[in-house]
Amino acid sequence: MHPFATHRHSPGLRSLRIAALAVAVLAAAITVCASASADEPAAASSTPLERATQAQATQYRTQQWQRLSAKTDRDDLIAAVLLGSQRENEASPIAGHEVVEKRLAAHFGKDSLALFALALACQQQSG
Repeated sequence: MHPFATHRHSPGLRSLRIAALAVAVLAAAITVCASASADEPAAASSTPLERATQAQATQYRTQQWQRLSAKTDRDDLIAAVLLGSQRENEASPIAGHEVVEKRLAAHFGKDSLALFALALACQQQSG
């Protein structure tokens, strides 16, 4: 058997995948914010396909947030904080988001990446 066939993913590779997820989430947030700032309301100018896609994206985001927020490691909690943060076109973050922020701060409050994620989440909140 080839040695790579039994090789398991290293913790470093897992962290890299989580970081890539965080970057993807931030890119999606920037895209949503840019499209939400158009002159017309999004619902009035969108097609049925766009509305269905948005509904599926919202459902998938919530499912992934629930999965990640149940974890206890730093990278998953950071991803949960970024996924659950309030978006510009939403009235509030995902329900329970504050609890995940508090867990991240309590367990990893001295970690610079965790603090950066918390700062981003705070910056996205309105009011």
